[in-house]
Amino acid sequence: VQLIDGLAIVSVVVLSVIFLGVRYRIFHYAGVVIAICGTISLVLADAHENKSNSQELNAALGDGLAVAGAILYGISNTWQEYLVKKHGRTEFRAMLGLFGSLVSGIQVCILERNSFQLLQWTDDGTKIGLFAFGYTAAAFTFYMLTPLMM
Repeated sequence: VQLIDGLAIVSVVVLSVIFLGVRYRIFHYAGVVIAICGTISLVLADAHENKSNSQELNAALGDGLAVAGAILYGISNTWQEYLVKKHGRTEFRAMLGLFGSLVSGIQVCILERNSFQLLQWTDDGTKIGLFAFGYTAAAFTFYMLTPLMM
């Protein structure tokens, strides 16, 4: 999680400067350098901790996937900032809700179909359903409030 957070900040700053023309102060760039140093130290700690070949390969794969995820998350955040500035908060939230619901529904139908069929709606099944609903409500709230903060 730390690897993703640190690199997401770096990628958002770089992409905002390149594509949105944002100007940051020296303190922002100092924060980016600190985030890069923290990311490098996390990767080196993983490499130092996992000495066997199979563990080292898994750690390198995990770090590579985390780096890719952080860059994609930074692209997503920068694109979101661009869309909010260009089209406004209301239209952005409407489109996010519409297409987010469609994509999420399709993903659930494809990836979680078997899990839902096996779920027994007893006390434990009800708890699982409530946890899923709570997660969905939290994600909805996060994505609806984020444009208001930008």
